[in-house]
Amino acid sequence: MNAIELLAVCNSMGVLVEIADHGHIAVEPIDKLPPELINQLKLYKRDIIEYLSQQQPECIGAPPAANDDPIPPNLAPLQARALKGYYWRLGIKRDNLLGNDYAPDRAKVRLEEWRNDIGRIIGLSRYEVAELEHELISLGILAIEGSWIIEGNGQPVAERSSVMNGQCLHDGTGKGFLDWLEDNNTIH
Repeated sequence: MNAIELLAVCNSMGVLVEIADHGHIAVEPIDKLPPELINQLKLYKRDIIEYLSQQQPECIGAPPAANDDPIPPNLAPLQARALKGYYWRLGIKRDNLLGNDYAPDRAKVRLEEWRNDIGRIIGLSRYEVAELEHELISLGILAIEGSWIIEGNGQPVAERSSVMNGQCLHDGTGKGFLDWLEDNNTIH
């Protein structure tokens, strides 16, 4: 197996392989890969980096790859990773639609699916995911449409209310409920 075939196998398993920096690759979610494929990735790391660094979109009408989507430079590292996760998941949805002869612009990402990906891959609690989601929405980068997470319009959203009810800790994040659910004894 060569580097290109290895990338195709990873892609078919829903695993994103991209360049992390000049000497490293990022593999997410790595837990989907068996140990022998991880060893193959290590073996072909230099070839993979060289191949990925030379890639150009195959055609003008093709949807952008996850690492080609616009990531604003002013984002914190966790925000950037969460946004990359959104574009990665959106890329999978677009590819699936293209493979079934549908327009890729109809692709959407389920909010719960994205939340679960972020929590699992980045290693965040549900509360931390909710805070990260709120930050990206308040910056206008992402938006919620029903049960979907979509690209925002780029306009900052007004801050949520800071008025709190002492009995339920309602601050718009669900923190009170999550504390109760995780039995942190903050609600009586």
